[in-house]
Amino acid sequence: MVPSLAGVLICCGLFAAAWFTERPLIVALMASIAFGSTAIVTLTALGGSSPLIYVVFLMALFATVALRRDIMRELGVVLTQQPLAWLVLLLALYTVVGALVLPRMFAGETTAFIPVRSGGGAGGIAEIPLMPVPGNITQSMYFVLTALSFFAFSVLLLRRETFGAIRTGFFAWASVHASLGFIDLLGKIAGLGDVLAPIRSATYAMLTEVDVAGFWRIAGGYSEASAFGATTVSLLAFTFTYWRITQNRFALVLTAALFVLFILSTSSTAYVAGAILLMVVLASVTTAALRDRLRKQDLLLIAAVFVALCVIVGAVVHSERILDPFWRLLDMMILDKASSASGEERAYWNYRSLQSVVETVGLGIGIGSSRASSWVIAVISQLGVVGTLMIGYLTFEIIRGVGVRGTGAPDDRELRAIANSARAACLAGLVTASISSGDADPGLRFYIALAVISSYRQLVGQRLGAPVHSARFALSRSGLPSPRGAW
Repeated sequence: MVPSLAGVLICCGLFAAAWFTERPLIVALMASIAFGSTAIVTLTALGGSSPLIYVVFLMALFATVALRRDIMRELGVVLTQQPLAWLVLLLALYTVVGALVLPRMFAGETTAFIPVRSGGGAGGIAEIPLMPVPGNITQSMYFVLTALSFFAFSVLLLRRETFGAIRTGFFAWASVHASLGFIDLLGKIAGLGDVLAPIRSATYAMLTEVDVAGFWRIAGGYSEASAFGATTVSLLAFTFTYWRITQNRFALVLTAALFVLFILSTSSTAYVAGAILLMVVLASVTTAALRDRLRKQDLLLIAAVFVALCVIVGAVVHSERILDPFWRLLDMMILDKASSASGEERAYWNYRSLQSVVETVGLGIGIGSSRASSWVIAVISQLGVVGTLMIGYLTFEIIRGVGVRGTGAPDDRELRAIANSARAACLAGLVTASISSGDADPGLRFYIALAVISSYRQLVGQRLGAPVHSARFALSRSGLPSPRGAW
């Protein structure tokens, strides 16, 4: 076990910065996700696995929740009033058992893709017969940790002010993410190379000094541009949704900063996901216009798009070739991506991953056994039909959203804004993961959004007098700070 000095120092700095917030562990935890290439330690006994620093804050959060005086009663409240909690628990149990049993049960019956290292340290992906691998253990541990975060957040959300802490956590995450992105970009433009290299202590490959079509690829706090772009899209969904609902100025500033990074990210994952989400936004604005419910934010958005189009047309009129570098970038990163050697290789991963489901009679090969190039396909191939149905139902509950209308009070509108924004971030993250992620774990965003939405439904249902289970919902009577005064 080799500790990372950079990881330790960043953990201390994040906790110190979050100390003055209402829930410092939540804020520090969410801000730490921006450091996607900073490990806290390297575990040589697990094949050089390097847990990222967010694991430290997640474990600390679990410890503080477990040491609460009324933890058993509060867990009882969550399990009684939120049936989804039982499904999350069953999913985690099923995943761990599958990781231990399935690679052994179907050893040699199908093939799997695993990362390998040559003697010179170079890495690659090799197709081998299915067998137990260290990834079964490490990926199971990550899956269980993120699933348990649902229970930790659900317990903390029994107190209403935790909703505000989650909002602050998302803002802190977006702020750190944007800052690291601009630092990385400006360092490369200035000819300084990867100025964030000292914080990249994880053991996997770092593709941080790459350019395409004359543009530097922005990696920020992550190991490569694709992960940075995917996270940018997810955080952009949160800040944009929150601004559209609340008109919060700080959310608008973050939205603008994240949008600039999205445009300059050079990530095909981000561009495709952004196009999909743009269609959703346009459909939402069009529906509001048809129902005569356009808000000031919608009009501002339409005006911004019109101004942007005018600027682009003016630039093209001034110089016909001014946009050529951007067309080349889009052509290389999107249009030519599928036909490239990398695109064909990833398509083959997905094909064989789906074939492995048939070859294991629908049970799957176990989490961490192989690699795919889409979250959806990774879930199907690794967790099988049963695991896919469980994750599918949880995803449906997030898509369904808060479902109930609040009382109309200012604090209820704020809670609804937080729930809807967390939902938007989660769904945007699932879109990007479905395009390029090979990990079956839906991640922290998924379970945070699930906990927020489920807790909001219970809170509003009780306020409106809707039938709830007999256990008492332990809510704090203290109100949230107004969205304008939060920053």
